[in-house]
Amino acid sequence: MMDTELNDLSLDDDFRASYYGFLDAEDQDIWRARLQGQVVFLKRQGWSKSVIEKGFLRALKVPDERDKHLSYLEDRMEESQLFGSELFQNLWRIGGRESRVKELKDLLEAAMTVATMPDNLSGTIAETERLIARISPDIEPADPFWKEFSKTVQKAFPGQTLAGEGKLNRQLHQFRYVISSQQAQWVRQHYRKEGMTDAQALAVYIRNMDNRNGVMQELGVDNTNYYYAYNMTESARLHNKIALKPSDATTAEIIYPDGIPLINFKILLHFHTEFILDELGHFLNEVDVEGVTENGILNGASFNYASQNNARHRALDIAPVGPHDPTFRKKLARQKHARFFSPNRLTTEKGSKQANDWLFSYFNPKGYFAKDGQSGAQRVTKAVKHFEKMIDEGLDG
Repeated sequence: MMDTELNDLSLDDDFRASYYGFLDAEDQDIWRARLQGQVVFLKRQGWSKSVIEKGFLRALKVPDERDKHLSYLEDRMEESQLFGSELFQNLWRIGGRESRVKELKDLLEAAMTVATMPDNLSGTIAETERLIARISPDIEPADPFWKEFSKTVQKAFPGQTLAGEGKLNRQLHQFRYVISSQQAQWVRQHYRKEGMTDAQALAVYIRNMDNRNGVMQELGVDNTNYYYAYNMTESARLHNKIALKPSDATTAEIIYPDGIPLINFKILLHFHTEFILDELGHFLNEVDVEGVTENGILNGASFNYASQNNARHRALDIAPVGPHDPTFRKKLARQKHARFFSPNRLTTEKGSKQANDWLFSYFNPKGYFAKDGQSGAQRVTKAVKHFEKMIDEGLDG
């Protein structure tokens, strides 16, 4: 280890005074050696000199008790290795002040290193457990940091560049699935009581956010819905895939994920956070520590880097799916005997360009996505209304 690792950083007299504090010479040497090792580690992860200096070193607070010095350093280092922790966010905000694309990509690379994000998700429960454990358990789906992280991705990848080639591009795209899995698991751990479904737990969480909004409004705080805003009106069309298996020359057999004809609906929080549930109340995620299903892999939630449903959403959250999706998801979606697809957006049969287009419509009450005389869109609306009722009536199990 080079003895100049700390000397290379521009530390002013005030910092040096607080850094050494009341430590005697022996303690200063021990403290310094341990801190040098941490600085080297952070540099190797990709954190810049400025970020380490301002966000890590200057925030040091020497404990009063001598026997707590080293444990303080170790605990602090451990916190820096949790994506979304308070210390991680402190480092992130300093690095996020950069405006140059290269520096922002370096920052994102450091984040992927901290998250131990693989080049290609395997989808195994063991891997998902490990990846979720790298995200701070204290960061909730409504945390403002998710917006900050997304803004960095937006600035680092202008236009359609996230869909381009590159290890970081692929990691960031697939990290969306990890984030959604962590957020679903957070709701389960904090709100799902015994006997409750995921949907009931989420309803309690949303009701809790409504209550927080009410308290803030009573206190006269403006724009509280900005912090606790959820939306159930965005289309769930892309999250209701099926496949067709020809049975004879004129008909086709519908293949549903897991063999169950369920409809799936969507809840968004600040647009970034996305929850997908089936009508039985299960969270759907591409990766999930509680078990992987075909419906989850094909139709599951994916965190959105865009701030709204516009061209940036298509560039950041839709276009990268083709080139960067995990292999296990592509294989399931593109089987020879069953190629899964989403319904189209035709609202009337008159808009059809080919003979069978209307059969594939999200809005056709007699099409492939219909059931019991209701179109896919109508079935989703029904499921959403049931969920809203759970929120309003407090059906928390």
